Amino acid sequence: MSAAPIPETHAPPAPLPIRLAPAETFAAIRALFRRAEFDDPTLARRLGGPHLFGFPRLADGRKTVAGPVEDANAALIRLLLDGEPLPEALVVALCGAEAVEALVAVGVLVPDAADATALRATVLLAPVHDVWLATDRPPGGRRPDPRTVPRDFVFPALSDLTREFLEMIPPAPGARVLELCAGSGVAALLAAHRGAAEAWATDVTARSVHFARFN
Repeated sequence: MSAAPIPETHAPPAPLPIRLAPAETFAAIRALFRRAEFDDPTLARRLGGPHLFGFPRLADGRKTVAGPVEDANAALIRLLLDGEPLPEALVVALCGAEAVEALVAVGVLVPDAADATALRATVLLAPVHDVWLATDRPPGGRRPDPRTVPRDFVFPALSDLTREFLEMIPPAPGARVLELCAGSGVAALLAAHRGAAEAWATDVTARSVHFARFN
């Protein structure tokens, strides 16, 4: 008598959406983010909250930055935070051709499946304190069906759980930091940015290691 098969509780692993690129490609992306003020304080102010953690998406009924996209900051909010497509010509006009080419080169932006003249983001990419982090995009709805979430899903860096986790970690200038079950590598990256002598991040899934290396 054979045992009944155990039903699959998560979607199978998804292809990696992002890829590594030469340093100058990432430099062009960072230059865009600085030029567009794609940072914590600016985004929190425009979106109407005290911080970005747990920010409301446009699809959730947000009223701020909900009108016509007229500047690079709004374009990045709509693409990278909300996950909404925008016409490629508009994105290039607001963000610059070099920066858009860089975002396409690393896989952050791709042609929209429903409209080849538009671009959409493959990941959630946002500032978290002093660094920019890419993670998997949260599925829609407050209680998504776990069968739609890949087993190796990279946890969003802008969740309230991440905020609570980061608040528990003391500053460690000059220290050696190891982050286990790192996901996006947010704690290790922030530690390195804030003066740790060494900062390491590791995870049991290859997808998380790839995202952490990308970040």
